[in-house]
Amino acid sequence: MHPYPEELLPATMSALGKAFDFADKHLPEGLASFYELFACSDVARTFDGPDAHPDLNGSGIQLVLSVCEGVSSEGLDLMLMSERRPDKGHRERAKWCGTLLAYHQWDTGATFRAISTYLGIDELFSLFEERGKEPLPQISAHIAQTLAIRTAPTRLHHYRAEAGLTQHGLAAASGVSLRSIQQYEQRKKDINRAQARSVWLLSQALGCSMEDLLEP
Repeated sequence: MHPYPEELLPATMSALGKAFDFADKHLPEGLASFYELFACSDVARTFDGPDAHPDLNGSGIQLVLSVCEGVSSEGLDLMLMSERRPDKGHRERAKWCGTLLAYHQWDTGATFRAISTYLGIDELFSLFEERGKEPLPQISAHIAQTLAIRTAPTRLHHYRAEAGLTQHGLAAASGVSLRSIQQYEQRKKDINRAQARSVWLLSQALGCSMEDLLEP
């Protein structure tokens, strides 16, 4: 369910895009810091559904100031006077990131705080480089699909649960370290690239084939 009516979406995309652009060019701490502040701010919570009423505050600059409460008039003047100039290839990057975030939040209904846990600034920059020219609905769907794959139980987890073993129990039965098993199940290490002996030991302890443990 979308958190607010679609007719408000162009305004929220524009405001967040301008806010990210301003933060990237003017805030001393840069865009990464602003994104963290925004995701946890009262302003971001006004986007939460159902029946949300996004607090856009009129412009991207005002949205930034609402997030960065306590900025003095002298501090604002300093921000407006100082401007970093991104290189040519990145001039639209910050604005694009804000626009995409606004669309993805509306598309999924997730909170910005939740989104920031799986879509950090580095991931946004990578998406800009790899998919910046694609339609936003297509990119949002790709993000959702990637998250679903990342959070889905691994085959190792499935066969371990089916065998009634804890991670400690599997480590003891197979001789593969507990840390490795945890990393395989958390997808921090790719079991498809593990040493063949480790996969063989796990399969023997679980009573399945080596192929059964490999991810598609």
